Amino acid sequence: MVDLDELSGASGAYFQFQSGITATYGSAQTAVDLYNAAYDYHDLHPDDSKLSLNDAGIENGNDFDPHQTHNLGRSIDISYLDENGNPLHVGNLGVWRADDRRMQDLVRIFQENGFNQNYSDNNVNLGTLWAPGHMNHIHFGKTLGLARCEIGPCR
Repeated sequence: MVDLDELSGASGAYFQFQSGITATYGSAQTAVDLYNAAYDYHDLHPDDSKLSLNDAGIENGNDFDPHQTHNLGRSIDISYLDENGNPLHVGNLGVWRADDRRMQDLVRIFQENGFNQNYSDNNVNLGTLWAPGHMNHIHFGKTLGLARCEIGPCR
C-alpha cells in the first residue's frame, strides 16, 4: 500500500487530503492512476484548486466502516467541485452545487485512468452509478479484479 498523502507532496500531484483524514492509502496502481487522473484534470482546468480527497483506504487494505468498496486500496472519495473549480465542503448540498461540466470532465478522466466503479448522488448528470451516502463526495473506485493488477494499465 502507498500513502497517497505522502504522494500528494510530489511535484505535479494535483490532489491533497482534507485535514484530519487518516484513510490515505491506496494500491500502487491506484496511486499511479490517481496521480495521472489529477494531472490530466489539472491540464484541462489549470486554474482549478487541487482535488480535495476525503477518504481512500487504510494501511492494511482491510474494509473499514462505513465503506463497502475501499478495501485493497482501490477507491478514493473526492469533494465535488464548484463553478470555479474549488472543492465544495458544504455537507449534503455539495452534489447539488457542483458544476456539472467540471464534474463530467472529472468522471471521464478518472474512467480513462482505470476507475470503473464510480458513484455519486447525481448519476443522471454526472454519468456515474448511484449509491446512497454520496451527497458530499464523488467516489472513484475499481472493481475487485482491477484493483489487483499492479503492472500495466488496469482497464
